[in-house]
Amino acid sequence: YKGQRLNERTLRHAYYTNQILEAYKYVGGYSAGDKLVVDIGGAYGGLLRYLKYYNSRSTCILIELPEVLYLADYYLTRSFPGSKILRFSKDLISNGSLRKEVLLGYDFVLLTPSLIQYFENASVDLMINTTSLGEMTVKMQNYYASMVNSKTKTLFYSVNRFSSATDTFKPWSSKQSVNDTLFDTSPGINQFNLDENWVPISIKNTKTYHLEQALLRRLS
Repeated sequence: YKGQRLNERTLRHAYYTNQILEAYKYVGGYSAGDKLVVDIGGAYGGLLRYLKYYNSRSTCILIELPEVLYLADYYLTRSFPGSKILRFSKDLISNGSLRKEVLLGYDFVLLTPSLIQYFENASVDLMINTTSLGEMTVKMQNYYASMVNSKTKTLFYSVNRFSSATDTFKPWSSKQSVNDTLFDTSPGINQFNLDENWVPISIKNTKTYHLEQALLRRLS
């Protein structure tokens, strides 16, 4: 397309970006002002790359496993030469928290999952998760639900499997992979423990088994 190679993942990120921009029209627009954007499990940072183009003043934070962050570091550095990237240092935690005013001094921030708990409450303007919450253990889902509820100020965008394939653990057999077993037993997004302070802007089923949601945080 116009001399560029596009793959399925590129088109998916473009779709997610469009949906987020549409949802943000209800709260003043995505490109208005500084924003703290957090993508939980965002892999190499493909979606954050799109969102950064639409708001250059935003700080885009990727929450991922350490080995994936190395790939994201390379990808985002090549995509935005000269950008200011924070590779986490514990010295930045002040009085037990990662202050928003400090994070807004960076273009990108790369953090491991345990560090999201240090964000100030109601400091994240946009929290995102696509196609991974429904593949986590109950323990990790509950952890992220608590983080989404407490750390998000404005919007939560989610595209995730609606329900588990089965409520009963099926023993692994030689015909199954470990991923198949985890996928079957992980809770879907319908069991994600969001509190009552969320208002749906958009909810719809996809053509697969996923549910797409844009939820606005209502001040309690």
